[in-house]
Amino acid sequence: MALASLARRLAPRVADAASALWTRGLADAPTTSRTPRFVDRVRVTAVGGAGGVGCASHDKSTRHHAPPDGGSGGPGGDVVVEADGAVKSLRGIRPLIKASSGGHGGPSRRGGARGADAVVRVPPGTRVWSLAIPPGAPAVQVADLTAPGDMYVAARGGAG
Repeated sequence: MALASLARRLAPRVADAASALWTRGLADAPTTSRTPRFVDRVRVTAVGGAGGVGCASHDKSTRHHAPPDGGSGGPGGDVVVEADGAVKSLRGIRPLIKASSGGHGGPSRRGGARGADAVVRVPPGTRVWSLAIPPGAPAVQVADLTAPGDMYVAARGGAG
């Protein structure tokens, strides 16, 4: 019985709240725009790929004092910023960009594969600034990518 009386007391309030929302109209309703907003500034940390680890291997065909025959690790990938005419905003750029690491070396002097580069496509006219490591020091402009196809290596990969 108590539940029924509670429902009768709340029914007018719920109806009033629903009508108040309805009378606001669509002009006052919050809009969810499907068009992406233009972003003109992004802070990004670029990390080059680590170099691959070499292989410590020895030639097993000879028994005494076998020479080492392990290969070197591959170099890590670079982080490259490239101007692209098809890109109109900096909206989709992630705050941390990492390139792939180099492959490990193998026996029989097989070197590791080079790590893949991470390419960040930006609109033409983008300026790249390097933030100073000590806090409070001024930022320095390191590249001005004015034309499509202009590139700047933001972070180099490690040696293998």
